[in-house]
Amino acid sequence: MRKYARQKEKSLVINVVLVLFAIIMLAVLSSTAYEIINRVNQYEAARLEYTQLRNELGVIKIETLQLPEKPTYQEAKAYNSAWQIKLYTVASTNPNVVGWIEIPDTSINYPIVQGDDNCWYLYRTISGQSNPSGAIFLDYRNSPGFGDLHSLIYGHNMRDGSMFAGLHTWSGGLFFIHTADGSLEFEVFNREIVCQYDDVFVLPGIVLDDALVVTLSTCMFGNDDLRYVVQGRR
Repeated sequence: MRKYARQKEKSLVINVVLVLFAIIMLAVLSSTAYEIINRVNQYEAARLEYTQLRNELGVIKIETLQLPEKPTYQEAKAYNSAWQIKLYTVASTNPNVVGWIEIPDTSINYPIVQGDDNCWYLYRTISGQSNPSGAIFLDYRNSPGFGDLHSLIYGHNMRDGSMFAGLHTWSGGLFFIHTADGSLEFEVFNREIVCQYDDVFVLPGIVLDDALVVTLSTCMFGNDDLRYVVQGRR
């Protein structure tokens, strides 16, 4: 009888432990599922915000414009004027907007903002909404007019392919930065993986025969200490 009672008690303890384990696992799975759904929703919110902004401004990818290889003065002036109007429109809602970056053959087509430090837009969109996608932003130490010999632009490497994720698969070539004073064209001369404390992030840093240089920087999956940089000269 005692043996039966002990077996029953042992069985009861095992069942209780299994039930508690199941409850804990369910709680963990529920929390994980919530985090995943929440993160997906945040990604979607950021994509929607930037897509709506492009639509409102009538932003068209440069490869679809079919501009002549050497546009006339009037064509170039009209193109720059159109971008000046777009930037004035978006800057009227956020004075921190300093330009717009466009990289052909990628999904990179975003406004560039500049904060008082390099933290504010790290996890905030252009509208100031808290979001892991953040914004594409110019280093706070740089001149907002892109007149420095070396300018640094940062963007997240998002798992949904947004922001600067496209840099990792881009074959290089030309990229464009539209400013209030006109559009600047940059040709890539270097792509590499560097440490987050590399000299490339020390301004003024790299100088190439007084040519304007822009460094685009994004992170590497699986290693928080590394950055992938793409550098272009005007």
